[in-house]
Amino acid sequence: MASKQPPVETPLGELLWQWQVSLRAGGRQPQTISSYMTVGQQLVAYLEHEGLPATAQSVGREQLERYLASMFERGIAPATVAKHYRSLQQLFKFLVEDDEIPTSPMERMHPPKVPEQPVPVLTDDELGRLLKACAGRTFENLRDTAIIRLLVDTGIRASELIGIRVEDVDLTTQ
Repeated sequence: MASKQPPVETPLGELLWQWQVSLRAGGRQPQTISSYMTVGQQLVAYLEHEGLPATAQSVGREQLERYLASMFERGIAPATVAKHYRSLQQLFKFLVEDDEIPTSPMERMHPPKVPEQPVPVLTDDELGRLLKACAGRTFENLRDTAIIRLLVDTGIRASELIGIRVEDVDLTTQ
């Protein structure tokens, strides 16, 4: 009868590239992948800095909660801590699916609370002054007016607006 081998302790940092390949194969956006990799690398750096084991099999709920708490203690915004939490959920989900760990240490964790931060809204007077600053018939004046009106009328994000191409605009259906 063969004796059962102990599980291999795989450094978490070495598994990040496998996660990256999996994310790319799943069609994730490059910015998302980059963000996930940064979070994974920061977790590994934290564990190493604190002298904690940094293997996939050794990271537990306690270490993850200490990591997230340390972010709050360093004054990192709650929304950023919550983003790290969600990214780490994806990492540990991948590690379970890849049979590196039997269960996710995040299985019974709760996301950090993020206080609501209303987005400041321009007053009618401020909007009027902004549009007045764009008054004119030059290309730049017309472009800037169109940009402001599109932002105000649709609520589109600046990053979405920046990425619009002519072929993205459907004049038939507006």
